[in-house]
Amino acid sequence: MATDNLKNKALQIRTTLIDNYGHPVWRNPLSPLDELVSTILSQNTNDVNRDRAFDSLIKSFPDWESVRDAPQDEVIAAIRIAGLANQKGPRIQKVLSQITNECGELSIVFFG
Repeated sequence: MATDNLKNKALQIRTTLIDNYGHPVWRNPLSPLDELVSTILSQNTNDVNRDRAFDSLIKSFPDWESVRDAPQDEVIAAIRIAGLANQKGPRIQKVLSQITNECGELSIVFFG
């Protein structure tokens, strides 16, 4: 009985949210590796600045291998808009290196 009440309450909340805000618009899904980097960039910033930093990385480097192997200050400069660039830049490079070391390549498609 309690489960039915909880389910009904959840459905009412969902209906109210849709009535007030419309159906959510989902962005195009990113690849697992893109999503991982985007998640790191999202720390302590808003979506707009996260996306700007991500776009800057994509424009500054041809691929994730280039980000991994780039001088740290270049990565930091590319993501500065997201804030905490001195922490996020090295973290992104370390994560990319760790994936390469553990998987033999820079790919986490097994998560996708």
